[in-house]
Order: sequence, then C-alpha cells, then structure tokens
Amino acid sequence: IERLLADPGRRGRTIRALRLEARLAAGGSWRAEVALRSATASAERIGLALGPKLAALPTPASALALRALELGPEGIEQPSLGDDRDERRRELLSEAVRQAQAAAGSDALLRVVEVEPESRIPEHRAMLAPHTP
Repeated sequence: IERLLADPGRRGRTIRALRLEARLAAGGSWRAEVALRSATASAERIGLALGPKLAALPTPASALALRALELGPEGIEQPSLGDDRDERRRELLSEAVRQAQAAAGSDALLRVVEVEPESRIPEHRAMLAPHTP
C-alpha cells in the first residue's frame, strides 16, 4: 500500500478502485477488485478495504501485487458546510454513480435519452446512454 501511494505516477491523486493480484504458492493465480466507497489516499482506509479480500485468498500466496484501477481527484475532498439540501443530494448521487461505475464499469449505469419523442416506432423514441456524474 505504501509503495502504491508513493508512486510518482499517481501525482498526488486519490485512489477510487484497486486490483489485488496474487501468485499462489501451490500454483495458479488469483485476483480481486475493490471499489472504495470514496476516493482516498489513506493507507489505513485502503488496508481496511483490502482486508476482507486478503482473507478470501484460497491458498497461501508467494507474491502479491496491488494496482490502482481508477484515480480520483487530487488531495482530499472536503464536504461543504452549506445548508443547500439540493446541492448535497446532487453530490451524494454523483458519488453513488462514481462508486457504481468504479465497481461495475463505466457502462454499469445508463440513462434514457429522448431521441424522437413523436416517432411511431417505440424503439426510435428513446435510447440508452452512459450516465455521467
């Protein structure tokens, strides 16, 4: 975890999703992906997220590798102190979309977009497009 966080290629950005890979002592390999609840650069939070995955290793490992799959913004995001409930709701929804996309891929969430609302053919009225946070 420390080596991953010290990697200069990360350029101070937080981490949103990780891949843990293992070369098993008995032969073969194993891997697990972890989507973090919120982007972080905290070794402690990353360790807590990886703990259950390490416990799920099927046999002892001879080597482990940790890779960042998705990076978040630079530094730490600080929540706003304002009372705007609509803005806070939008922030929470955007974060939920980012978490779902980090866990299941960018095409995990789609939205309906009207294309030809007056068309007689139902398939031409709307289409699915990737949701952007």
